[in-house]
Amino acid sequence: MLHINHYYLPDSLEQAWQLRQKRGSAVLGGTGWLRLGEHTIQHAIDLSALNLNYIQEKDDCFLIGAMTTLRQLELCQPLNQAFDGAFAEAVGHIVGVQFRNCATVGGSVYGRFGFSDVLTLLLALDTEVHLYKEGWISIERFAARSNEADILTEIRIRKNRQVAYLSERLNANDFP
Repeated sequence: MLHINHYYLPDSLEQAWQLRQKRGSAVLGGTGWLRLGEHTIQHAIDLSALNLNYIQEKDDCFLIGAMTTLRQLELCQPLNQAFDGAFAEAVGHIVGVQFRNCATVGGSVYGRFGFSDVLTLLLALDTEVHLYKEGWISIERFAARSNEADILTEIRIRKNRQVAYLSERLNANDFP
């Protein structure tokens, strides 16, 4: 069960970052992954008021906000057309539609879960992540680090990359 002692809804990234510096703080996304175990969070930081829920197509890349849901990735036609349906394939088997409507890209990346379909696909696409204070870094470098007190704001996926995604599962709702 998830226990939260103090809940914050910051109105700026700077405020969210300042809160993240507190001991015992954690960023909330859709909280889909946080609810998987027994957790007590002293300072819960909700990013839902910061307009980080978007998929923007640029000339050379896609920018995806940290609060974008996995369901949005699954259904985004331009994103799936650009990458031969890999996003729909990678996230379409994750638990169920209700979960994918809550779980966020930021949570899936920031958690660095070894079972993450999203992280695996983004690593294959040589993605970059944007951290509020640190700026742009490769997702490979980010995934190899331990947790830090920065805020993941968005990811950048360069176009013109070829990828295919296939996951192996024991049953439909299993982790890959």
